[in-house]
Amino acid sequence: MSLNQATVSSLQPINIVYSQWDFRAFREGQVTVVQDETLLLLSERPNDDWATVRKLSKPGAKSPSSGLVPKSYLKPKAQAFRGYALYTYKPDSAECVRMFIGRKVSVYTTLGEWVLVKLDGTGRGTESVGYVLKSYVKRFDDTNDVCHCMTINVLPLTPNVNSLEGILGPFCS
Repeated sequence: MSLNQATVSSLQPINIVYSQWDFRAFREGQVTVVQDETLLLLSERPNDDWATVRKLSKPGAKSPSSGLVPKSYLKPKAQAFRGYALYTYKPDSAECVRMFIGRKVSVYTTLGEWVLVKLDGTGRGTESVGYVLKSYVKRFDDTNDVCHCMTINVLPLTPNVNSLEGILGPFCS
């Protein structure tokens, strides 16, 4: 049950989970977690009782702790809310995820100006879980995953208004 830290640091998260109970690491390669702690699931093998996780930290912060925990201690974390990308986000650190404008996301937790998201529709696990700036995500209303566009009345241009920019504002409210 040895865990190579160089290998772990290169793994991309495949899911967002939480610990149902406290677990105190008792061997090298394991990581201590507390009940209800949100974690990034890095890998799990079907015939193994252990999963590799990484603790949360803000993007660019000191490398967070990673290691093995009993798989039976982990449960998928429920999303806090659903939303979509207002802007394209290009990651500048390994903890962040590339997100294109209009992409639907599930938001799980907030750390300062960052939100931890899982992008819809990737299904591969690679680059589908990570942080983006909170201001780049717009929350859907509580009834469905649809952006409700406003009705726009186009006004004639006047000498004081030489473009529609600013009049229309954001198309989605």
